[in-house]
Amino acid sequence: MAEISASRQPEVAIDLPEQTIRSPAGTVMSFRIGSTHKQALLEGLDEIAQTLSWLADIEAWERREAELEPSSRKARMSACPTEPGTGRIEDYGCP
Repeated sequence: MAEISASRQPEVAIDLPEQTIRSPAGTVMSFRIGSTHKQALLEGLDEIAQTLSWLADIEAWERREAELEPSSRKARMSACPTEPGTGRIEDYGCP
């Protein structure tokens, strides 16, 4: 990246779909990005818009959850992670 610092007007090209950065001298470097973040950037979604894109799934889950007996719902939810970042809900068999 020294060539970018040395340039008076550094211009880099970022190719998000290919996950590459091209320097002014033509050097190509790759970078990693999570698929969820990548897709959100490509679609121009912020966190709220991304959540709203799952609205049909959320509403379906809420309908199924409302039909459960309270004791059944409590037993299922006790197995779910309570701390952020402890794993995907699907890994725990949670709704």
